[in-house]
Amino acid sequence: MPVLRGVLHLWRDQGMEWPEYAFQDAAFITRDSDARESWGYEGLQTIGEGDRLTVFDLGGSTVLYRGVISFRPPWWRRPFRRAEQTPRGINPKTWDGWFARNHPAALEI
Repeated sequence: MPVLRGVLHLWRDQGMEWPEYAFQDAAFITRDSDARESWGYEGLQTIGEGDRLTVFDLGGSTVLYRGVISFRPPWWRRPFRRAEQTPRGINPKTWDGWFARNHPAALEI
């Protein structure tokens, strides 16, 4: 399985009622001449059950979380509230913060 390097983010597209927890593959992040980033759909991965995720601190040197994603309750029964899309064993505010602040991460899918 490939290991992708990139950043976490809250992804929302037209017509979506709530954002999804997502990962942007660094291979699909480009910078223009003014150093502004552009993210392509090709590098977009939504975080799903069974994905292997490693989250780093904002400096990229310290591992904050490493594990296999297992949502509570299981995804096929979960209500559509973000707090319940948090993996077991992680504080929902901490999980949400990693995505809101675009923490560096590695994703094995």
